[in-house]
Amino acid sequence: MRTEQLRYFIEVAQTNSLTKAAEKLFIAPQSLSESITRLENEFGVRLFFRTSSGMRLTEVGEVFLEHAYAMLAEYERTIEHLRYFQQPQPLRLCTNSYITTAMLPQILQSYYQLEQHNSLLTFEVASVEVCRQVAEQHADVGLSAISTMLFQQSSSIRHFLQTTLNYLELFTDTFYVIVNKHSPLATKTNISMDEVLKHPLITDSYNTMQTLLNSFHFTPVQPLLNISTQAAITQIIENQMAVALIPTFSAKHYLSNNIVALHVTDGPSLSVGIFWHQQSSRLEEIAAFIELMQSLYSPKSLS
Repeated sequence: MRTEQLRYFIEVAQTNSLTKAAEKLFIAPQSLSESITRLENEFGVRLFFRTSSGMRLTEVGEVFLEHAYAMLAEYERTIEHLRYFQQPQPLRLCTNSYITTAMLPQILQSYYQLEQHNSLLTFEVASVEVCRQVAEQHADVGLSAISTMLFQQSSSIRHFLQTTLNYLELFTDTFYVIVNKHSPLATKTNISMDEVLKHPLITDSYNTMQTLLNSFHFTPVQPLLNISTQAAITQIIENQMAVALIPTFSAKHYLSNNIVALHVTDGPSLSVGIFWHQQSSRLEEIAAFIELMQSLYSPKSLS
């Protein structure tokens, strides 16, 4: 049985006429009749009553018509699906908020400057979810900044690295505190975490907040806020309502005539790196992406 025979059978069933069906199909009535006969012989059943008034489906023919519609629809869906995979597919990049804010604009610009690259589809999730998205193959590459402590202690990250994922660290990032230039703190160049924690404090990611709470084992006396919007953080700092603990790579985006940055001497650190699936079908494309990231963000490139 061929899909052509299914189409012929359906057309005859719809028109109840070999002649009308043949006209619509642009074939000779005799050829159409022979095709229906071959189909009946193949299954050993009678699909039509042939009468002087036309073609009428038998009971078996009625049943077969339902299956013919279903088989033809499934065939067409399969063809459409295969055609989809014949087209160049975007490389799916999963990031967290740190990457989106601090690195993504440069990544996109550099990626599209390279020739023979597919498009890049990016989406953002929480830091600890990046590796899960890659492990479950919802993303081809995960680019994340995760606190060094969390990276070492997370059982889920450890499980994925032992079973399905590879990881390459690009660099380790530290933290700055950004303050209003009129703040008493603005006279300093460096600052300790003990001093930072005496002030109302903003973090720009939930990951950073959890790192603070877990690493320094403190109960904040001053308000501790997590705000992911750069504009909101900037406005709060300019109004001297709080200070903000920001990764070094992101801190430069906050600097202005009214805001300065102080290096935190004993603060937490972030591991910035790439996750990819060990059994990915796109390892060649992933390798090219990793090479690009190393050229942009390896310690040597950043120095």
